[in-house]
Amino acid sequence: GSYPRPWPLKKARDEAARLLRLADQGHDPQGEHVANRRRHRAHTASDAGAGGPLTVAVVVEAYLVDLERRARPATLRNWGQILRARVVPAIGDLDPDQVKRSDVRALISGLSPATAYGTFNALRACWRWVQRQDWPGGREILTSPFAGVDPPPLPASTGRPRARAKSRAII
Repeated sequence: GSYPRPWPLKKARDEAARLLRLADQGHDPQGEHVANRRRHRAHTASDAGAGGPLTVAVVVEAYLVDLERRARPATLRNWGQILRARVVPAIGDLDPDQVKRSDVRALISGLSPATAYGTFNALRACWRWVQRQDWPGGREILTSPFAGVDPPPLPASTGRPRARAKSRAII
């Protein structure tokens, strides 16, 4: 099938050649890109310390910066995508102490079982981390919007029925 090409082939080749020249000169273009992204995220996460308001969006970014040091790349990618795409647009402007159980329920309602399960777990892990932190001005987040909210059911495993059938046939 066709693959959408955001760049014309010549432009992609020129960019690859430019990056190879930089690498030959001892630069690490990807490493520099990652470092710039981390600096941007750390700056965003420290906005609360610079007198900005402490919001769910700020604490999510701080959590993701911390998560970069200790999570597997797939976990960081998945949880980052979930938190930035679902949580921040929905409740990112709220003060963390204003988030209620009804907000958590609203976030996961109407989602597929797998998506609801992933969203709930990513936000709950983030919230546990948030509660352990000392925020600027001695602020502590003591409330949890997860108290009294049952996690969504674990999605049913689709398994690999063909593989199981083949295994049984071989045995």
